[in-house]
Amino acid sequence: MDSIEQELTSLILEDNETIDQHQTIMNQMREKKFQLLQRREPTRVLVLENLDAAASDMILQLVSKYQEDSSMSSLVLTRYINILQSLIMVFVHRNDAQLCKLLIQRQSIINIDSIIIYFGKELSDDTIKKHQLLPPFPVRQYLISPPLSPPEEWSAPGDGMEQAPTKEASSPSSSSHNFGFNPDTLSEKLVIYQSKADSGFPSITLEFCT
Repeated sequence: MDSIEQELTSLILEDNETIDQHQTIMNQMREKKFQLLQRREPTRVLVLENLDAAASDMILQLVSKYQEDSSMSSLVLTRYINILQSLIMVFVHRNDAQLCKLLIQRQSIINIDSIIIYFGKELSDDTIKKHQLLPPFPVRQYLISPPLSPPEEWSAPGDGMEQAPTKEASSPSSSSHNFGFNPDTLSEKLVIYQSKADSGFPSITLEFCT
């Protein structure tokens, strides 16, 4: 168990506490948590909380500019989680994370008093790769959850071969066994799913690839 978690266990709620007492203790736990997090030993994971999207972009631009002008290695991973108003940055080495923290704390254009900065739990490269989907273009990287089913259940039904999209089965000019297709048909069969919820998580787009 993390030392921070051990210290937080000393604050336990009793069944007979009032709502006000409950809220007071929750606030104490939150304050204690941040005090402990800010004293955590440096890791290569830097976390910023209470940060809106505009401030997050500003910080990422600042770090990117500093990387260009110095010998700091490129970031391994950056994620802004809108629903939590948190920015997570993973560096190659913890020294880079320490330099970045000092850089951010010295900026007058950022209201540092309202931002909570601390080092997150260490993440290995294997852990990052395990929970990260790498598409053909490295600039589009999404964190994903582990599969819910075991590997033996991942195989596609039948022979696993996809067939070209077709019009209605009643159409004599096209059937599911016709290996040729009209480009217009392809555009009609474009399948797109995009979440409308402003949750900060990436939406998903599905389409045929030719």
